[in-house]
Amino acid sequence: MISEKNNYVTASTTKKMKSLKEDKEYKREMFDLFNFKSYDEVKKNRFNEMLDIIDEYPLVIQDILLIQIMPYFKTIFFILDCLATWRKLLIKLKIYFLKLFLGMLRKL
Repeated sequence: MISEKNNYVTASTTKKMKSLKEDKEYKREMFDLFNFKSYDEVKKNRFNEMLDIIDEYPLVIQDILLIQIMPYFKTIFFILDCLATWRKLLIKLKIYFLKLFLGMLRKL
């Protein structure tokens, strides 16, 4: 009797572990969307593939993709593109300011 319960517990535990692993993989795929450098790369490479196999994803990930990301897809990645260009500009400004600041220090 006890061994039957233990087998059931281990079977359900391994099933939960597998589903957790799969959920983590799906979550990683979704987060990888935001690692692309431009909207076109994301659209061509990954997002269309994800939409083709959306039925295989867990319901939570489906909801996030279809309800929260899909309607604002262009806007989200446009903002990410703008942020990337702003970062480059900020780095250039920082370098320029440091050079200016060091030049002012030398004059003192």
